[in-house]
Amino acid sequence: MPFNKLPREVCHDIFLLCVRASFLKHREDADKKQPYTLSDHPTRFTSVCKDWAEVARSSPELWASINVFVVTKEVRVDDIDRPGVELLPPLPIVQKSIDLSRALPLSFSVIPWNEIKDDNPHINAYVRYVKQMLDNVFVPHHTRWRSATFQEWPSLYELPFTWSITPNFPRLQQFSFTNSSSGAADPEDPFAQGVIHVLKNAPVLRHLDVQLYGTDEHFDNWTPEDTCHRIATAIPWERLTALSLFMGYMSVPKPQAFYWAVPKPRVPHSAYS
Repeated sequence: MPFNKLPREVCHDIFLLCVRASFLKHREDADKKQPYTLSDHPTRFTSVCKDWAEVARSSPELWASINVFVVTKEVRVDDIDRPGVELLPPLPIVQKSIDLSRALPLSFSVIPWNEIKDDNPHINAYVRYVKQMLDNVFVPHHTRWRSATFQEWPSLYELPFTWSITPNFPRLQQFSFTNSSSGAADPEDPFAQGVIHVLKNAPVLRHLDVQLYGTDEHFDNWTPEDTCHRIATAIPWERLTALSLFMGYMSVPKPQAFYWAVPKPRVPHSAYS
């Protein structure tokens, strides 16, 4: 029977099985029992033929995981008002992916393609561009977030999305956040407040990865003691099943004091630094 004559639900299942088989074939190291993420954006599956395009567009599972790479373009140093930034995949495809994912929980990552340093002359444009993209595209769906990953965000700035308009994250199970290696500040700083806000308002959070770095004139990697404590007390320790936590070298006589000052998660995989 021709593919396009099969019942729609059968076509849908065959299509997803083919996608998974293709992924595992090219990723021999992948754990076949674990959920997988496409290495390429699924728009390529809409280019095979008309029938596959229709099935792909009607498969919300295919679009509910989105990796957004932020590419810093080469522009003149004196032209700091130009954004010098573009997205892969382009913004219209990111928006279309969210539409095609329908009401499914969203998993997304925002990853810099190039190394981001705080002395980059275009860092302000980078921050504005990414924050505007997140506020316009992802924040309206914050109640659907299942997994959110932000890598190497410049820590001199507040969170990459406006947390004051995201009161809660009812589906968020995994939160991963790393900042660039400078500028971690006191717990009243908008950056620290944003991290604490997410931790306190994600009732089903299970997997946490927080890597915060900071510097001052005496320490290469340093986060103020009170910032560490405030973030630690906001962590839902009892619910976690996986934890990776690094907040720099703390300014206390005995770093072990921080380790024993907070409840410990009952997690099979954890790391403290």
